[in-house]
Amino acid sequence: MKRKTIILSLVGATALAGLGATTVVARGGEWCDNPPIARKAEARLDRLETALKLQPGQQAAWGTFETQLKAEAKAVETAVHDWRGDAMPGTALGRLEHMQVGLDRGQALLSTLAQATQTFYPTLDAEQQAVFDNEFRFGRHHRRGGWHE
Repeated sequence: MKRKTIILSLVGATALAGLGATTVVARGGEWCDNPPIARKAEARLDRLETALKLQPGQQAAWGTFETQLKAEAKAVETAVHDWRGDAMPGTALGRLEHMQVGLDRGQALLSTLAQATQTFYPTLDAEQQAVFDNEFRFGRHHRRGGWHE
């Protein structure tokens, strides 16, 4: 009896794993906690905008800031997809060049973020700047229990 229960449990777990994999493939391989870069950026910008409680006079500066970051996020998403889709070269020099392309794109992103932030940040009052400092994060941040976005 115990052996039968174990076998049924294994078959059930395998079936569930298969269904989960089918769901992921049907969604284009996208996991719930790892959505496309542009969609993540848009959600973060929406949260930031809400947290900042912008005044009407700040809306134009926010619009410019948001437009720049959303455009860059879409460009980065495309570049990351293309970069990951490229086959890793077989030679050490080829792999280094491949990695350099990714690093160069990351540096361009950081430059765009810095420039857009340097333009927008001074339009905020001291309280909003404190909120911006706390809320504006990108990349991975360590939290208790592991790494999360």
